[in-house]
Amino acid sequence: MDSRLGGGQSLGKRLLNIRVVDAEGKTLSIEKTMLRTVLFSLPSLLNGLSLSVSRTPAFISGLISIVVVCLGGAIIYMLLFNRETKQGIHDIAVGSFVVNVGHEDMLQPKTIWSTHWIILAGLLLVLGVGGTIASEVISRSGTFVALLDDVRSVEALPGVQNAGVQKMWSSNGGGTTRQTLFVSVVWNGRSTDEEKLATLAAQTLLSKDPDALTYDTIRVAVTRGYDIGIASSWRSNTYSHSPQDWQ
Repeated sequence: MDSRLGGGQSLGKRLLNIRVVDAEGKTLSIEKTMLRTVLFSLPSLLNGLSLSVSRTPAFISGLISIVVVCLGGAIIYMLLFNRETKQGIHDIAVGSFVVNVGHEDMLQPKTIWSTHWIILAGLLLVLGVGGTIASEVISRSGTFVALLDDVRSVEALPGVQNAGVQKMWSSNGGGTTRQTLFVSVVWNGRSTDEEKLATLAAQTLLSKDPDALTYDTIRVAVTRGYDIGIASSWRSNTYSHSPQDWQ
């Protein structure tokens, strides 16, 4: 609807009385509009993906992180601080502008302040280097390696799309500390078999990870549902027992 097919106005833009046009004040082609929309939406959509740790190649995960952080960060920065042309990265890529209806002929594009690109490059460099250093430090942690092995074990179970494992601590007023191993599982099986899947996940960890027996509680949350980017629905049930009871 942001293209010439919709007069350069989505439903929201119609309410706000604004329109997407090019430098000549004309509405965009469907191809340019689709590219503009993809660039704007991609970081948000990819950030919502729940990927399998054991089945997703490292370069895919890295590429997604780059798109989410770099492209997403660049879009936000330019929307907030590019006061000269008021364009985001998605606008700059296709040469589009968002203007008030009736002012299309008065569009006088200005030059983007060159320092924006220097600042943006610096911010992305800091984020990239910082993220790499943090990943290296975390990946060398013994606790991280052990939890990662637990995730791989759970994701190998039938019907498990992805899993996550967290080590949690809690304490009461008397100073007693309890340790909980929290396992989250996204599963595509039947709702009637959720408890069976939770039991299988807990028993798998207990058989493969000796440290699992040292926890006071093992909690397994089984989640079923879908996420198609523009709509999602999830239902989750949690099962909690001591390691001995799980066994």
